[in-house]
Amino acid sequence: MRAAPAPRRSLVEMGAIPKLVCILRGGPQAEGLEAALGAIEALSDGIPEAQDSAREHGVLPLLSPLLDRDATPADIRDNSLLALRALVDGNDQSVAAAREAGVGGGGPSSP
Repeated sequence: MRAAPAPRRSLVEMGAIPKLVCILRGGPQAEGLEAALGAIEALSDGIPEAQDSAREHGVLPLLSPLLDRDATPADIRDNSLLALRALVDGNDQSVAAAREAGVGGGGPSSP
């Protein structure tokens, strides 16, 4: 069961998203990666402020290598996909940014 929106918004306002994105910068071997992906998913699910903050802090390009079937364990790929879903759901700017980052299904968009 997902936490209510108000506490999740409070965590976003307190700066949780940039700290979680920082963990993802360590790549597939980063300590705490699965927990960070889960927290990004939980905070971003239905919370536009969290989706926007994560996008602005560069989360979407970081997800691309985590979704690589040949380089990443299945559990990390699964958690990355769940985080991606939460980040783009109902957020057109994040959908466009995901496509630009090569994680939106169509590869990087051309200018």
